[in-house]
Amino acid sequence: MLINTSTIETDINREQARRAYHGTSFSPEKRGDSFISSYIATMEELALYIEKHAICDKQKAVAQEVFDSLKDKYKTKTLALLSAQSRCISTMIAGPANFPARRAEKANSSQRKRSDEWLEFHNNLEKYALKNLTDVYSTSEKQATELEQYRLKVAANIKLQEEMKAVNKAHKAYLKDPDTKLMAGLSEAMQKVVKTYVPEYNWEPHPFAPYQLTNNNATIKRMKSQLAVLEVKNKAIETTPEIDQQFNGLTVRRNFEEDRLQLLFDDIPTPEVRAVLKSNGFRWSPRFTAWQRKLTSNALYATRYMLDLDGMKQFKIEV
Repeated sequence: MLINTSTIETDINREQARRAYHGTSFSPEKRGDSFISSYIATMEELALYIEKHAICDKQKAVAQEVFDSLKDKYKTKTLALLSAQSRCISTMIAGPANFPARRAEKANSSQRKRSDEWLEFHNNLEKYALKNLTDVYSTSEKQATELEQYRLKVAANIKLQEEMKAVNKAHKAYLKDPDTKLMAGLSEAMQKVVKTYVPEYNWEPHPFAPYQLTNNNATIKRMKSQLAVLEVKNKAIETTPEIDQQFNGLTVRRNFEEDRLQLLFDDIPTPEVRAVLKSNGFRWSPRFTAWQRKLTSNALYATRYMLDLDGMKQFKIEV
């Protein structure tokens, strides 16, 4: 897969880029040419980045579209910056006599604003590219991937726990018998640790301190708990994508496919109700015409809390 970048060399008019620096540089041609070279290099790097991170057929199919979309936006901000730059003048170039200071300050202010907008977009190009590539997946596909990745993380921590315990056990045996058979099950790197470890403190007699085992074990327990939540969500997506509870003028929807807890009101909520929703993490979604937040136990707790408040008891809800 190769992204077509043939247009980037003509995206920016060379004469326009050079004219943009006539009022602020003794070498506007060099400044303009350098600006265009920087634009071309940035777009080439972006194309390579997208090619590298488009790892599946779905992403490869939209890679060119992602590049073209970001390139067009970057080009627009680049041209806006050049336009603002062309209105700037310097006393070093124009001379101090009859210098229009107020007009120059206004032009400089506009140029700084366009420059900040351009720089922010420039610095976030890779982030936008990744987001656009990820958007080809449905929410359910993203969650399935997240579940599988989390399972791998849990397995890795369990393996680490077993390895740390095995190393400590082997080290204890090694101190008594250098030919211990417990060394055979360890990797070469861990065998080297066992043979070379010298304790600095008496409460760390073996390569892995007790607190390391305790902390990792606590991490495993926490991750297993989170894994159980993810598995429930994933199963719910496959069986029942949505669960609705109907109340007085309000529907509470657990939208597992979108991973959102959604509140759908029959009528537009009052300003007081909207203030309560916002203060509890709910945001308006025009796409779903609902107030929503990520579907978590905290979201359910927040909903129960909100609907016990005086301003929202009218809905007579209990989630």
